[in-house]
Amino acid sequence: MNEYLLDLFLPIYYYENLEILCFINIVLSIACFIYFQWHPLKFGPLVFSGQKSINQRLLSDKLCVSLTNLIPLLFFVPFVITTEQSQGPFTFPYLFFIGIHLYRGTYYSYARSKHSSPWPLPTFLFTLIQRCVVAFIAAISATYGLVSYQSSIFNGILKIALFVLVYLQVKEDLSLTRLRFVGQKGYKPVTGGMYKYVGSPSLLYELIIWILWGILLEVNIGTIAIWFWLIPTVYERAVNRHRWMHRTFKGQISPYQTPIIPFININALFRILASSLEFM
Repeated sequence: MNEYLLDLFLPIYYYENLEILCFINIVLSIACFIYFQWHPLKFGPLVFSGQKSINQRLLSDKLCVSLTNLIPLLFFVPFVITTEQSQGPFTFPYLFFIGIHLYRGTYYSYARSKHSSPWPLPTFLFTLIQRCVVAFIAAISATYGLVSYQSSIFNGILKIALFVLVYLQVKEDLSLTRLRFVGQKGYKPVTGGMYKYVGSPSLLYELIIWILWGILLEVNIGTIAIWFWLIPTVYERAVNRHRWMHRTFKGQISPYQTPIIPFININALFRILASSLEFM
């Protein structure tokens, strides 16, 4: 099995090919970001918006959450185990990646509300493919990373921060799913706490988690490519949700609330940038 995997992925072992793969992914992430500015992925309340939503193929939310977290592990675990240059499968970044995907693919997917919005087939396919690619890049980039000069104290702080962020995100996600009811009208504005300043605290935690994870793993072209994928996925999803909530619940949302980054609403700047890139 190990020899088969090595033969299959041997061309990507060379750092030059890894660079090409990562640059392609950076370009794809930018292209997706530009496209999603006007054609957002259908998540949550957006599933029921627009005329096309009437006839779209919908899939179970629990099933989609489970598959989009478990299947990417098939592109991560075998490569980490079979790669000779790897630091081994039992280092913190690897175990963290595996653990968070196992949690989301098992307990969290089961704990989600039965009223959670289903996923359109295109949303599921894009999310699954994108996460598999990210998992693959995460595995192979670790074997060619820059030499880490971070102190053990700094690494310890990063690990503690990751555990705190995961705890906050788990708490936030489970509390939100208990508030979910049937259909588009099942969404209610949440006020107080972080929601005074951020429309999606859970997605903010998600953004920071993977940035810190990349720093802890080793900053290289692979982790940079992974960070670029956060823009058309995590960031753009938060922006679309924020826009829908403000449009649906006028006057009930805090005027200080931004989509994902407290006190900084950079979406207008991103839209200008996306428009400029589209017509280049």
